[in-house]
Amino acid sequence: MAALTRKDQGDATGPPCPDAGADSQLADLRRQVDDIDEAMVGLINRRMELVRQIGGRKRQNATPVYDPQREQQVLERLTALNDGPLSNAHLGRIFGAIMAVARDVQQQGEVETQVKGEVKQARR
Repeated sequence: MAALTRKDQGDATGPPCPDAGADSQLADLRRQVDDIDEAMVGLINRRMELVRQIGGRKRQNATPVYDPQREQQVLERLTALNDGPLSNAHLGRIFGAIMAVARDVQQQGEVETQVKGEVKQARR
């Protein structure tokens, strides 16, 4: 068996030496995550705009904001679509948080929107 070098295992003076190729791969992976995050921000904001409109309809119809049956249906539909690697429990936590914010948006009747670097309150 070949002896391990500092690059392989580290030593008492510090951690293993980073591999330049690994740093490049890490940077590339992080760029991909950043791209996905950007898309998610746009999609979440589109979702919240629709939720704001739903809240307006609920106010017109005097319907309660919180609808546990609907939230359960959403979670069941999403977990049926989930092929992993994210567990259904983690997916449920993520969408539970999204739906909690959606309830806040419906109750407040407003959504913060970013326009030309300035945050405005859009009321309905």
